[in-house]
Amino acid sequence: MPVYKLSSDGTVELVDDVHSALTVERLEPDDDPNALVDKLAQTVRIDIAFPKYTDGRGYSHAQILRRRYQFAGEIRAVGHVLRDQLRFMARSGFSSFETAHDVTLDEVREALAELSTITQPDALARESHAFARRHESA
Repeated sequence: MPVYKLSSDGTVELVDDVHSALTVERLEPDDDPNALVDKLAQTVRIDIAFPKYTDGRGYSHAQILRRRYQFAGEIRAVGHVLRDQLRFMARSGFSSFETAHDVTLDEVREALAELSTITQPDALARESHAFARRHESA
C-alpha cells in the first residue's frame, strides 16, 4: 500500500517505510492511547488503525497524542483510509497515511488542499482558524 507523509511545512510526498518495528506502536480503535505515555519517548511512529471508515475513534487517539502528550513523532493512519478522510486526519494530528485504495500523490495533495476556510484550530496549530484571523485583522 502506498504511504504518504505530510511535512511540517504542509507538503506531502510518497515515502518508503523505513522505521524499525521496535520503534513503532499500534493503536486499535478499542485501545487507550493514554496507555502509551511511558513509551512515547522511545517511539518513532504510532500506527492508528481504521478498520472501517465509519469508525472515527482514531481521530481522537491522534488528538490526545498530539495535544495532551505533545507527541512529536509520526502518527500514521492505517487500514481503511480513504481520500476524503485525509484532510480531517491531517488536522487531527496524523502525519502520514497508508491508503486503502490506489490513491495517487496528486490526489493526496488535492485532498489536503480542498478546504480554504478553517473554522477550528487543528491539533498542531499549523493554521489559524477563521475566528482568530477575523480578530487578527481588527
